[in-house]
Amino acid sequence: MVNIPNLLTALRIAFAPLVLYFILISRQYLASVLFVAIVLSDAFDGYIARKYNQGSRVGKILDPISDKLLYVFVLLGVLIREKYFLWLWFFGILSLMFIVGYTIILRKGIKFPTRLGRICNLAEVILLALMILSVNKVILVLFSSFILVSAFSYAYTLIKK
Repeated sequence: MVNIPNLLTALRIAFAPLVLYFILISRQYLASVLFVAIVLSDAFDGYIARKYNQGSRVGKILDPISDKLLYVFVLLGVLIREKYFLWLWFFGILSLMFIVGYTIILRKGIKFPTRLGRICNLAEVILLALMILSVNKVILVLFSSFILVSAFSYAYTLIKK
């Protein structure tokens, strides 16, 4: 079903590789602006879906996948740019595991994200935008911490259900 929220989600998926490209050609500010625009469009399509009752099963599946795909592209770009942060691969793989896990969980009817998951996601978005501009150990430690808290939150919710 084609509606505005699903169209915005498809556009986010299409534009996510551009963030990676801009990081790789050292256009960090452009990459950061595009990243923030993509994240804001995510909030906008969620608002439209709720306000105008345009939510769909396709949107519920593709929306979180598009988010994690964007995060993976940012992490991949930063990893390639900052060659010495190879352990970022761990978080890229963890993000991909969330994509697969989320899709499986949706089929079981468990609703995500939790309030804590949303707070962690907001923090991750802010830290990813900062990471595009410049990576330092504080940003990496904070980002890693929020990823782990989010993972434990999802695991706890899944086990509880």
